[in-house]
Amino acid sequence: MTERPNQPNKMPNADTLHAQEIHTRVYLEKGFIDEGQLNEDGLFVDGYAGRSAYFFHEGLHREVGARLISATKKDKLLSLPTAKLFAVDPDQLAAAAGVHRVSDLGTNDVVEVSGLAARIKDVAVQDSDTDELDPVSVLYAKMIRHSIEEGHKLWLLNADPLLLRDMKHRLGHEQVIEVGERQQYMGPPTKPAAINPSKVVEAVLTGDDEQNKQFIGAAFHNVDLTNASKTVRQLVKDSGISYTEGSRAKKVLTDPRTAAYSVILGYSAARALPVTALDEFEGSVPALWAIDVGTAIPYTWGVIETFSSNTPLSRKVGRAAAKGIGATVAASTFVAPYAYFYANGREYPAYVNAVIAGFVGIAGVSEVMKHRKETRIRAALQETDLKKA
Repeated sequence: MTERPNQPNKMPNADTLHAQEIHTRVYLEKGFIDEGQLNEDGLFVDGYAGRSAYFFHEGLHREVGARLISATKKDKLLSLPTAKLFAVDPDQLAAAAGVHRVSDLGTNDVVEVSGLAARIKDVAVQDSDTDELDPVSVLYAKMIRHSIEEGHKLWLLNADPLLLRDMKHRLGHEQVIEVGERQQYMGPPTKPAAINPSKVVEAVLTGDDEQNKQFIGAAFHNVDLTNASKTVRQLVKDSGISYTEGSRAKKVLTDPRTAAYSVILGYSAARALPVTALDEFEGSVPALWAIDVGTAIPYTWGVIETFSSNTPLSRKVGRAAAKGIGATVAASTFVAPYAYFYANGREYPAYVNAVIAGFVGIAGVSEVMKHRKETRIRAALQETDLKKA
């Protein structure tokens, strides 16, 4: 069996060409494309090729290829073909990715699996005593490694029922989540699905399927765990798989969530600073600051519960109840520092009230913008121009 190593972010040109050749030949044979759609090199290269990482594996008898399409910075999730073309359930998508809202999925969080194709080799080794690992499973393992190293939270794809059944067999029935109905696309009707690569690794390394562990173990040799989840990092280490790991501090500092929470905490801290110059305030500045900063995180949680349709709480107590609880927490934690401020002061100047009104306005506008973004993405995901199968 010939191995062509897969390097994250810099796929060897030979692998790209081999994957595109298999993709082209198989799609031509099945009638999904015609000769007029090929480029000057005789390859089917669409508009997503420039932002795709290609994967190729050659076994004794079969060659297999696939690609992962990256999202764009501008449209993120909605720049991927399945999200653009299919009607997709945003709640199931968020649950699969492990996020509260689909708008939480950033540019690097989600990729699309595309161009899965396999063909019998023109010259195969017919008589060999070599035990060959299944080429398709090896290919999936290499793609999963790439996603673990890149920090992808979600694979999005659309596939026919036979392929989905095969993927569930290889990756786990609970890991391949159908997120929409079958619709007519290229070739036979296909159904949108989502896969969390980290959950696949967790299921394999904690399961009893020794063959799947062999696939992961071979593909993950010297894997970079810098962007991996805490659970995956620990499981890989416990499994005795060789690994490397970059600076966790750098990862935390460059994580978009760190910036988001820093803004929240900074905004909360900033509200307390001007109070030190007010003679009319008779309370404790440290107490006000503690209330302000201490309520920032529960306030964020309450807002998420209020506007998200898929959270652990909503699945336990129901959407309406979770929304009510979230709204109560968000409102009470937002008001708490202001209530303390006005309860411990007297005859504040008019400009103080104006500044506070400004802080309230900033928070309100920010949450309205986030809610509008979530609503826009949810609506776009549920629209489609494709025909139902």
